Amino acid sequence: MLKKCFTIETRLGTSQFPVEYFEQDMEKQNRLFRVVWKLVQEKRWTQSQLNTHLQMTYQIDKRTANTLIQTAKGRLKALKELKALERANLLTKMTMIEKQIGKLREELEVLKEKVTKNCATEKQRNKYRRCKRKLWQKKQKLNRMRQQAQNYERMEKRGYYPICWGSRQLFRAQYYLEENGFRSHEGWVNAYRRKRDGQINFIGSKEEPMGKQNCQLSYDRERDCFSLRVRKDLEFMEHEKDKFFVISGLHFSLHREQLIRAIQERCTPFTFRFLRRGRKWYLQVIFTWMMEERDRISDVSCGVIGLDFNDGFLSFSETDAYGNLIGLRHFPLKSHGMGKKAESEMQETIAKIVRLAKEKRKPIAVEQLDFKKTKALTTKARGKYGKQYNKMVHALDYSRYKTCLENAGFREKVEIVLVNPAYTSQIGMEKFGERMKLNRHQAASYVIARRGQGFQDKLQKKIRKVG
Repeated sequence: MLKKCFTIETRLGTSQFPVEYFEQDMEKQNRLFRVVWKLVQEKRWTQSQLNTHLQMTYQIDKRTANTLIQTAKGRLKALKELKALERANLLTKMTMIEKQIGKLREELEVLKEKVTKNCATEKQRNKYRRCKRKLWQKKQKLNRMRQQAQNYERMEKRGYYPICWGSRQLFRAQYYLEENGFRSHEGWVNAYRRKRDGQINFIGSKEEPMGKQNCQLSYDRERDCFSLRVRKDLEFMEHEKDKFFVISGLHFSLHREQLIRAIQERCTPFTFRFLRRGRKWYLQVIFTWMMEERDRISDVSCGVIGLDFNDGFLSFSETDAYGNLIGLRHFPLKSHGMGKKAESEMQETIAKIVRLAKEKRKPIAVEQLDFKKTKALTTKARGKYGKQYNKMVHALDYSRYKTCLENAGFREKVEIVLVNPAYTSQIGMEKFGERMKLNRHQAASYVIARRGQGFQDKLQKKIRKVG
């Protein structure tokens, strides 16, 4: 069983739903969420006790209390993972700086003897001064990093992770009102509160009908649109019959088929999120779609398509059932960065490759790369090749590439095989480069395709000459 989580979004018109209700309910729930956030971090309550406490104290129903608790726990878990990653990257950088400090000290010891004996040249004396200044800077940086590491350790021991609601950037804007476009402190307060209280969540449950009793999504086949029935909060119910209001005429452009099937089969819970961005309102629907192994179109026995992801292009290799190379292609990626142009180009290119794999009924093999440690180890480069390497590492958007590939593969029912990236280029050039007239990237994509089929290509051991 393969699972894929989809998040789809549509814009809401102000005539579609009561804005005043959501303004009030959103403010109330976000205020309660900050209370729940504090209580969850204190760990004095079990989930059942905390749920009962919230119902009795703040006059909310059980489902709303569960949503607040689960959202707080999920955000706390994500924040813990983020801080752990930041701490690991920090420790990696500290190790690298300690090595640099050791090398500088060795250089200084050699130069110090010549400087103290007045036998050093002008060039050596200048180098001695530069090394001392550089050593002092490295020590200062290392001390700051050690303080940060201690803060991470303190947060981990206490189990308390501070967070700034409404973003730190907007919070700091209160000290520079005119520079940030605010005429008064009151105007900033209103903007900060709207940003802080800008969303409301309804978390789904498998046990409840239609995946969520507070919010239920339905599909009208005749009108070809969706409608959402929202249960009002207890505070805003005027009488027993006035429990719900309906948001009709909803349209989703992405993953419509999966959403319709999920509604009809009732096989997955739905999570709904109402967002306010400026004066505009949006609805996000989050659900999990499951696909059986037998539903896949691709088959490894037909061959594999291997992809080598590089800065500016994709290398494509196709193999037959026996691992022989039968096709090569080159797909350029001219746009760089995190902009919409680069994203659309990436999506179009990946869509072409996946459609081609679907026609040939072959899975796609890619490297399982992780640039987190590599990015943490990058330092300020002075040389031409060092700057090019740093630019390549930080501009290479592997996460977007992997996400686009997984989404397109899941949509077209094409399997995505993740393989070990170790020595693909070296093995490719050693075994296939010269013999098959392949460049480094073509050879690497060919090795990736063969690994996706289960072939074990290894580097040959170099024979040392004796005498």
